[in-house]
Amino acid sequence: MASRKSKKQRQREKNGVFRDFERNLISKGLPRGTNVGVQSTGRVKMSEVLLDFIEPYTEEAQSEDEFRSLITMGLVAWNTALLPEESHEQTLDRLIDEAIRDGADDFRQVVYEIIGRKQRWFAQIKRLMLKDDLTVSEKGRHLSVISTPA
Repeated sequence: MASRKSKKQRQREKNGVFRDFERNLISKGLPRGTNVGVQSTGRVKMSEVLLDFIEPYTEEAQSEDEFRSLITMGLVAWNTALLPEESHEQTLDRLIDEAIRDGADDFRQVVYEIIGRKQRWFAQIKRLMLKDDLTVSEKGRHLSVISTPA
């Protein structure tokens, strides 16, 4: 029978993920000494929201790389859906020009489908998703998402 992690163990793991994220921010130019905090508000976990959001597409993501790509596509669609509708096309075109070489039309079509899903099923959640961290181990997948406050 698998043992459950203690509250202290879970907190230690959470702190480790946070330290890794903070190091990553510093490596990308965040000045040292900048206050970076994590606040648990009891609100919905955005990692769970993102997994629910992309759920209809997860069966097709067989490999870890495909699943990571799906998460990225979900983040793009989610954040684009929060922009004014008239800027969706321009935002996606710019992103596709910068990042997608092959399959741009397919990518665009799926992102628009997912944007429709956001507007239909998740419209009440207005938080931007800023960063994701996917860990894959023998225990399965664990997703963390950093988002803006509600």
